[in-house]
Amino acid sequence: MKKCLIADNNEFYLEFFSDILVSYGYYVDKACDGLIALNYAREKKYDLFIFDYIMPKIDGIRLAKYIKSIPHYSNTPIILITAAALESIKIEDMESYADVFVAKGPFEKMKEIFNELIPDIERLAINKEKKILGLADIYPRQIVKELLRTELNHAAIFKNLIEGILQIDEEGKILFVNDSFCQNLKYSEEHIIGKNINEIFNHNDYPYINNILESLKTEKKPLKDSTVITYGNKTFHVSLYNLINEANTYSGAFLILQDVTEIRNKINEVTAIFNITQAFLSNLPYSKVLEYVIYELRRLIKAIDITLILSCEGMFKGEVIQNKDKKLAGNESRKIDYWVDKIINWKKSGLITVKNVNKLNKLKFEDLSTLWQPLVFQKNFLGTLLGFKQLGGDFDEEEVRFFEAVGNQIAVYLSNIEFLHKQSQPEETELKKLSQTVDDDIFIKTLYLKWEERQKKKIVQKICENLSNNLSLLDGYIDYLGKNSNFDTVEEKKCYEKIIYVENRLKLLRDDFCIVNRISGNEDETNIKIFEVGEIFKKLKESLPNNIIIIKDEIPSFQKWGDFDKIVFILKKTLEELVAIGASSFDVETNRLDNGLEINIICTFDKFSNSLKNTIDLFRNEKWNDYDDTLYYLFYNLKTLLNFLSSQFDIKQNGDNLEIKIIFQTY
Repeated sequence: MKKCLIADNNEFYLEFFSDILVSYGYYVDKACDGLIALNYAREKKYDLFIFDYIMPKIDGIRLAKYIKSIPHYSNTPIILITAAALESIKIEDMESYADVFVAKGPFEKMKEIFNELIPDIERLAINKEKKILGLADIYPRQIVKELLRTELNHAAIFKNLIEGILQIDEEGKILFVNDSFCQNLKYSEEHIIGKNINEIFNHNDYPYINNILESLKTEKKPLKDSTVITYGNKTFHVSLYNLINEANTYSGAFLILQDVTEIRNKINEVTAIFNITQAFLSNLPYSKVLEYVIYELRRLIKAIDITLILSCEGMFKGEVIQNKDKKLAGNESRKIDYWVDKIINWKKSGLITVKNVNKLNKLKFEDLSTLWQPLVFQKNFLGTLLGFKQLGGDFDEEEVRFFEAVGNQIAVYLSNIEFLHKQSQPEETELKKLSQTVDDDIFIKTLYLKWEERQKKKIVQKICENLSNNLSLLDGYIDYLGKNSNFDTVEEKKCYEKIIYVENRLKLLRDDFCIVNRISGNEDETNIKIFEVGEIFKKLKESLPNNIIIIKDEIPSFQKWGDFDKIVFILKKTLEELVAIGASSFDVETNRLDNGLEINIICTFDKFSNSLKNTIDLFRNEKWNDYDDTLYYLFYNLKTLLNFLSSQFDIKQNGDNLEIKIIFQTY
């Protein structure tokens, strides 16, 4: 038995057409809107379609278009039914989708048309003969024409907007998308219509979109909300608007997608330039600064590798600092290593000099696009900066300019480092003599004090090493006792447990001692690395006693680049100081932001002291004060350390609680 699908939002017409088709031996399915009809067509197999032109959710023309895109329906006949405005529609715009157009008119006349049409419908579809029937028997209504033309104009505007447009119904089913939306997300219109929006923006990857939609459902008036998402390699600003019907209930939503990838890239470039400048001005050891700079450079010019080969003369001794893309293919990595070794050998053999290589070169080693910049400042050759693009790729003009600008900054930085290194070489006795005799030479005195600080640091370092060795022995004895002793009394077991507790406290003190030693000396041992923010609070929870830190929700994965040990140490010391003045617990709450991760630490006090209030007031003035208070010192250091990581730190009193807010921002 042949099957027919009829779609019309008027129940009378549904029954009218159904009776005609049943009399011709068809099995009939009926749908009251275009979305239901589309789902039926996808799930079942039909031999004929009859659609009303104007229907809720998906109109007849779009429905015909989507069905014709399904391969097994390419030759299936579609009859499109419409009312008085048919003569005002451009039929040529619809001909590729529907085979026959029938104007709604007197029922007897329409029955006659169908009695002539149905026996011949398959031949019309196969021969691609387009017919318009019943037009002479209807009475055009001008207002219907004008309304329909207005609707078609609005549809054309939405269709051609540069922003992506998507409409869903109250159940989240997609009713409309324009070309821009499909192009941005790389979907075809036929594929996406009728799907649930969660299939496009699933909750795990795009929780904010789903959360906004859920909140819009509860509103009784039109509202707008927005968020920023990353989809593939693009960034979009997404605006969402709820649709409220005449009964003041939710009937769906509009989503407007604006591509802000270029804006994001520009912000990233400005941020990177700022971060690079901050790195050059920092007290970090030069190797750590250069590691960070070439990491930022590789990321921004989309290179697979940046290699810095320092000069063999002077203080650098031919060091090689390299940053590779972790997803680098093996053959690309081998080619890069081969050419880096070649250039090092050319330099050692005297083939590369300031005279023959003194400007940026863009060249290809086989199919490996390469930027090669000698680092020269005041006629001194300080090193070579190399950038490699993926096989078959190439650097654009903007990337070349950025590479050259950063290379010039590196050359100036290396020259300054070398100059300062030479200035800090005088012998200890001469420095001491000068500092005692030349009272007005502050520079020399500063150098001596720095030298003296380094000597103290070495002594403290030896103490730490000695403490570590003895702790290792104690660890061994405890392990032996635990495995080989059966404790005769409860007191012996308690004593053993106390020894373990004391050993753990000694280990924590040793770790603190090591960090203090690093902070108080020069920055040669700064440990810069990429870390998970959640690891900070895991460490704090282990270090502070009695489960005083309560982490309410699992901290989302979020990575930063910096001195992890210092951040943990200063945060731990801050919380310990707060405990000493009456803090009883610390509740840690997290909030994922569009541009980072917000951590709120709620410090609970029985009573908020005046001294703590004074400390907070001084700190929030954002101006350093010579205030002899450990907590003030820790707050100030924590803020300085986090600012260097492009992150924010703030504290405020809220009743008898202290709120500490840290926002770890994306670079």
